[in-house]
Amino acid sequence: MATIKQMLDVAGTIENAEKLARKMIQENPNYYMDLYLILSTQGKFKEAETVLNQVVEEPIRSFYNRGYLEMMKGDLLSGFVMMNYGRHERLWNCPFQPNDALRLWRGNHQNLKDKHLLFICEAGFGDQIIFVRFVKQFIQKGALVTIACARELMDVFDEIPDVHRIVPLEKDIIESINYDYWTPAMYAPVSLQINFNNLESKPYLKAKQQYIDKFKKIINKSNKLKIGIRWLGQEGDDYITRVFPEQLMFDAVNQSQFELYSLQKDINNRSSKAPEFIVDLESHLKTWNDTMGAIANLDLVITSCTSIAHISAAMGKETWVIVPVLPYYIWCFSKDKERKTSPWYDNIKLFRQSKFGVWSDVFDNIKTSLNILF
Repeated sequence: MATIKQMLDVAGTIENAEKLARKMIQENPNYYMDLYLILSTQGKFKEAETVLNQVVEEPIRSFYNRGYLEMMKGDLLSGFVMMNYGRHERLWNCPFQPNDALRLWRGNHQNLKDKHLLFICEAGFGDQIIFVRFVKQFIQKGALVTIACARELMDVFDEIPDVHRIVPLEKDIIESINYDYWTPAMYAPVSLQINFNNLESKPYLKAKQQYIDKFKKIINKSNKLKIGIRWLGQEGDDYITRVFPEQLMFDAVNQSQFELYSLQKDINNRSSKAPEFIVDLESHLKTWNDTMGAIANLDLVITSCTSIAHISAAMGKETWVIVPVLPYYIWCFSKDKERKTSPWYDNIKLFRQSKFGVWSDVFDNIKTSLNILF
């Protein structure tokens, strides 16, 4: 199975990629999964589901993608049951997990009172931030919870109340821990029986006071509305679906009544540069604590679909997220595909792309919304 970027590199346009995939299917049915991805990228989800039913060579990947479509229909729990099969093919990247099926916590029939639960974060920074919200529910069940996460996030997650211990997500350290039960973070919605109607959406992370104070001295004390922006995310297989011309964002936010701050990191390694009317905070953003301290001093964050959206929303900051036609699964609740809020966070507004490759109307909407907000 190819990525969208690989298919576009060959075909040039998404329309040509679809034609090519349909032609290749006639010669080899293994290309059904490629066609599924092309159709989904264009938002043709009903047709994509029909195509997915034809996949026979990649049953686990098919089941994983079927879970995504279940979420699109509004069934979060069924979606996660199916998507968790993807763990068997490393579709959710995790450096290490115990080979210990007997102690995997599978639900309320296993009493957690005074038991030691090892909560193992998975995938990238954004997913680790998203799913750490479920630690609270394990603690409420009486568990003594140890969180294993990326080293970069350890100092962030230690602000979560009543966590027993936080350790780096590394094989030798995890193997040295004694525990009664363990759970992969992205399995928690299954074992906890989470659906959209009982999904916790309130803020669950907070910035440390010393970092809030640090950025009080850096961010201007004027009465203007202070907006943080992020326009590039970490590159990956689906990165191309989330990329937009950054000048569209710069033009949308360039208004004299606002003070603008860049939350972009590693920009020196990219061709994209913030214009002079945006204050570049990169030299101050050494850690996630720095980023959270900066966000705490802002009124609004506008960002592409990246981990900044999740750290900002998890803090309770008003956050506007730019979402491609093929949304990340967190934004895919879509009985109404135009939905502009998310059951995952109370303080999110989604600006959805309506056609692959076309972004101008998205940023027109952002500019209009900023004028209304002011």
